[in-house]
Amino acid sequence: MISLPLSVKLQVPGYKSIWLRRCRALIDHINQIDSSIIFGEDHDGPWLQLPNGGPCLHGFPTDQGKAEIHRIISPAFHRIIPMEHFRLVLDYINRYVYPHLRPDLRPAGYKVKQMFGFHGQQKDELQCWPIKRRVDLLEIFRPKKNENVIDCGSFLGFGEVRISDELEMGRVIAVEASESCYQRLTRNIFENNISNVIPLHRAVWNCETVIDLKTGHAQGNSAFEDIALGQDIQKVRTITIDGLVKDQGLEKVDVISLTLNGAELEAIDGAYEVLSKYRPRIRAAGWYLRNNEPIWVHLTRRLEPLNYMCFRGTRGGFLAFPKELV
Repeated sequence: MISLPLSVKLQVPGYKSIWLRRCRALIDHINQIDSSIIFGEDHDGPWLQLPNGGPCLHGFPTDQGKAEIHRIISPAFHRIIPMEHFRLVLDYINRYVYPHLRPDLRPAGYKVKQMFGFHGQQKDELQCWPIKRRVDLLEIFRPKKNENVIDCGSFLGFGEVRISDELEMGRVIAVEASESCYQRLTRNIFENNISNVIPLHRAVWNCETVIDLKTGHAQGNSAFEDIALGQDIQKVRTITIDGLVKDQGLEKVDVISLTLNGAELEAIDGAYEVLSKYRPRIRAAGWYLRNNEPIWVHLTRRLEPLNYMCFRGTRGGFLAFPKELV
């Protein structure tokens, strides 16, 4: 298939207006970003500094596809967002403003077709009625001040930076398999002087071994060829959740978050002792397919026999917690 240059596409009547409608929520959020945020760049790529002594967040440069989106919608921005920082701004909104570790947070007042550029979790709607019960269930997953969280697939650590203050007496074990993501994760944790987050460079699996991680740009990494977008291969040591808890000397585990691009099943299979003893709440990206079924189906089969209540969202997001919590 021949791809037309963007300059040609923009001549098609209505092409730009379609993208402006699709990106309505994204444009609004960018226009709400504090004007005193500082943008910069160093040897690792772009960074942004939040105002009033806020954290400095390091991320990835903008790829070609997102550069095209920036060119289309940037005239609607109230301030200049450098093209090379556009990808970082998207991650700031998706991972810091609305972190995966806070499934109770999502943009309000937008239809899904207006939310291009947002992560699937922000577009998800928990399948639970009435609405009041949905709100109560999501609140269960908000980390509490004395809780221990295991974040598997923590990417850049923006979520850890965001919730670290909420975990006054708790901590987060942030596990990331990709070397380039882990490099930025550690910078974001250590350079912002966050003491209750422990980064770990491992792939979460059902045993301790070495696996091939297929890698692409930013978070486009997976152990499964039909999910990963990149062509490079990294050898990565694995760890089970049960082994991680022993290694870290955790006496309790309250939340497990799984964003593993297809390996959520292996992660749960390596967490039987933790699930049985500590009864953590679980959030997972359940939309990928394994054996022609979405991962949320497989997770439900594994967790319901362990006396867990399981819920899914409209786009396959997955939440589960032990029945005794209710």
